[in-house]
Amino acid sequence: MRNVLDKNLIIITGSSGAGRTTAINALEDSGFEIIDNIPISMIDNFVLDGSKKQNIALGIDVRTRDFSSKLLKSMLIRYEKMKGIKVALFFLECEHNKLLSRFNETRRRHPLSGVKSLSQALKEETLLLKPLKLTADVVIDTTDYSPNQLREELLRRVRTQDSKKFTGNMCVDDSTIIKSGKTDLSEYLATPDADPFPDFFVNKDDGNDIVLD
Repeated sequence: MRNVLDKNLIIITGSSGAGRTTAINALEDSGFEIIDNIPISMIDNFVLDGSKKQNIALGIDVRTRDFSSKLLKSMLIRYEKMKGIKVALFFLECEHNKLLSRFNETRRRHPLSGVKSLSQALKEETLLLKPLKLTADVVIDTTDYSPNQLREELLRRVRTQDSKKFTGNMCVDDSTIIKSGKTDLSEYLATPDADPFPDFFVNKDDGNDIVLD
């Protein structure tokens, strides 16, 4: 029987206008159970609920009620220490002038604008989110991405499989696997003793190749 806490949790955060909604929708289309802008104080109730799906994605940014980078980081650290929860923090960023352009095109109001200028609000948000960016498992710069390109890049970084066919665990891109210390992937060969080959997404020239044999 699967542990009620046998879950994959992805947190999507980052700058307003960087594409969080697009990312969340892409994960929902891929079978994740999602909640956007869930109050941090309610995350435990949702994630630790045994009736929820195995794959969960939460969208969190400065609009989130009781938002705090420190509080969110401490929660993620606590989850990482718990058995049965695989957690990954995805951070979406975008060049300042591009964000200005996106807000002006859509005429949206930045959540921190108030009496501040849009530029000032964006800079303040960057400072508030900096601790999360520094600890993120995956950082995606969406400056030059269309919505479809962002969807493709996000799903390239996230790979989930039916637990009956795979481990049921969440896999992210090669840099995250390397960060975890995993170097020998031979145990995942579909055919034992077969010659392994690198995934075509792995950059052979970045000096971070994973040992496959």
